Amino acid sequence: MKKRVGSSYFLLAFICFSLLNFHFSFIEKIRGPFFGFEELFAAKTIDPIALEISELKAENLQLKSQLNEVQGYLLSVDHIEDIYKKCVKYETASDSLFSSFYQRRLNHLIDFLSSSRWQITANVIYREPANWSSALWVDVGLSDNKKLGKEVVAINSPVIFGDHLIGVIEKVEKNKSLVRLITDSRVAPSVRCVRGYEQHALIRNHLERVKELLALQSDSRYKYLLEELDAQITLLNQEGQTAFLAKGILCGSSNPIWRSRSHILRGVGFNYDFGDEEGPPRSLHENAGTPLFQKGDALLTTGMDGVFPAGLLAAFVTEVTPMKEGAVSCDLKAKISLPEFADLTKVTILPPITPTM
Repeated sequence: MKKRVGSSYFLLAFICFSLLNFHFSFIEKIRGPFFGFEELFAAKTIDPIALEISELKAENLQLKSQLNEVQGYLLSVDHIEDIYKKCVKYETASDSLFSSFYQRRLNHLIDFLSSSRWQITANVIYREPANWSSALWVDVGLSDNKKLGKEVVAINSPVIFGDHLIGVIEKVEKNKSLVRLITDSRVAPSVRCVRGYEQHALIRNHLERVKELLALQSDSRYKYLLEELDAQITLLNQEGQTAFLAKGILCGSSNPIWRSRSHILRGVGFNYDFGDEEGPPRSLHENAGTPLFQKGDALLTTGMDGVFPAGLLAAFVTEVTPMKEGAVSCDLKAKISLPEFADLTKVTILPPITPTM
């Protein structure tokens, strides 16, 4: 009995040793039929319903990707259309007293439209709750620059939504980038108070949306409201000269870092001590004439910081801090102009004003 067991172990060891020393091609010939049989058996056991579900999931992902591309394209088209409408308004302005004013606005819009040729629409892919009001990640990076053959996504690339300022690119990786938001204290765009046409642009846009929704309703009770909306929109469209007033710096507030829908910004150093193309210098202590800043003023970028192009809407003034005796500038508080700022899913990235080396 012991002899048989010993012979069996010897035979098994001999077979294993022989297999280890056979040529690879011979082993493949032996292995081939069994491997094919295994694949055939596996193929027969696949659930056709599970396979169809898997294919539908793949198709769904592809459709979502295509839908994102279409949404990004439409966002860009709407933005360019808004710029075109402004260009037409300024070009056809009949007030000869302000011809130079309208020409400057037209030149700014044309410059901005030129830079928008290379804009990229990006999806927001991550927003850390602990830094919700400071930064977010988007799904474009160095690989997108390679596809375009131009550096668009780079450090200091402005990030916008429509004509609203969102932030600036701080870090660029292969397929993603970090956006530092204007609600962060490290982002400080140069802005100025604007009163008039630009100030009421956001109000007009919201009224137009409400009007479109009410027009779809068959209830006669909305007829009077529609007429009132038409009257208000007409009144806003007849708004006269836009006043470009005090200039200063806008930066994020010191609110808690956790997610908040109350995006309050701080404005510092606002004055009009130095004249520019919009008018001569004016003292903060003047009592007569148009106030240099007041609640409700729009804050637009000036382009003087070398990072953000001129004419982007950043915020609206909510409070003016009382001036101290002997002060040469004034501080204020402002609120983000974009209502959807806390729930952004898409943004647009512009090429940096000063290309990186």
